[in-house]
Amino acid sequence: MTPRAAADWVALHGNAVISDTLRPVDIAHSPREAVITPKIGTPDWSTGVVHFALPNAPNGSTKPSRLLVDFQTVMAIAKKVEIYFGPSEVFQLSLTDEYNLEDLDVSSISASVVQPGKCGHGISLSITLWFQQPSSKVSIESVGLIFR
Repeated sequence: MTPRAAADWVALHGNAVISDTLRPVDIAHSPREAVITPKIGTPDWSTGVVHFALPNAPNGSTKPSRLLVDFQTVMAIAKKVEIYFGPSEVFQLSLTDEYNLEDLDVSSISASVVQPGKCGHGISLSITLWFQQPSSKVSIESVGLIFR
């Protein structure tokens, strides 16, 4: 029997989203997506952070090439993205019109920048959101990483 090739990607449903404790958001879950809105009543309601805990690549790679986020915004903007391998931050980018969070090149990430002995502890993705008004929202359907 020929061994099957391991997948070179990982993905999560949008419902796997977690709110940050220091810059919280409200999250409503549905079968199709998670809808994120500002946490009204907090001192800085216009900025919120969400996290996704992604598994390691099935093929063992520590070199992602693309970040894919399937999302829509209403009066909200994704301002920054951060990626961690275990406790090590391996990627950070302030988003501008030049960068597209729906298909972002993250090929600069390499195991060589991860602290020795810290690979294999899972991957965390953090997205900083800016809400323009209290009724702003972000709908996230899925998040994924493609590996080299």
